[in-house]
Amino acid sequence: MMMRAAIFEKPGIDNVKVLDNVEKPRLTNPDEVLIKVKHVSIFLMIIAVLFYFQWLSQDIPAILAYDAPQDVKEIDIPTNPVHVLDLGLFLPAMIITSILLWKKRAMRYLFAAPLLIFSILTGAGILFANNLIRLEGASVSYIPGV
Repeated sequence: MMMRAAIFEKPGIDNVKVLDNVEKPRLTNPDEVLIKVKHVSIFLMIIAVLFYFQWLSQDIPAILAYDAPQDVKEIDIPTNPVHVLDLGLFLPAMIITSILLWKKRAMRYLFAAPLLIFSILTGAGILFANNLIRLEGASVSYIPGV
C-alpha cells in the first residue's frame, strides 16, 4: 500500500511544484483591461437591445391586432419558442451581465464568457442557415425586416 501511494503520489507532487514555479502574468496597466471590459459591456447591451427591437417589432403589432405573428402562423404553433427563450432568458441575462460588467461587479466574468460564446455560436448558426437557404434559391435578407 505504501509503495503504491509513493509511486502514484510522487508525480502529482512534482506537478504541483512545477505549477507553483510558473511565472504568473502581471497586468502592466489595469486600465487597459477595464477598457476592454467596457467594450464587452457595450457590445452585450447593443446586441440585447437590437434583438429586443427585432422580436418586439414582430410581436407588438400582432398583439395589437389580436393576431399571431406571421412566422408563428407559417409553422402553425401557438407561440415562437425562439422569442420565448430570447425574451424570457437570454436577452435579460445579456442586459444584466452588461450592467454587471459596467459596474465592475464580482460575478461579471462568470456570466460574460458563456454569453459571448453563445452569441458567437448563435450568430454563426444564423449566418450558416441563411447561406444554406440562399443556396437553395430562396431570397434571404441579412437585415431583419427587409
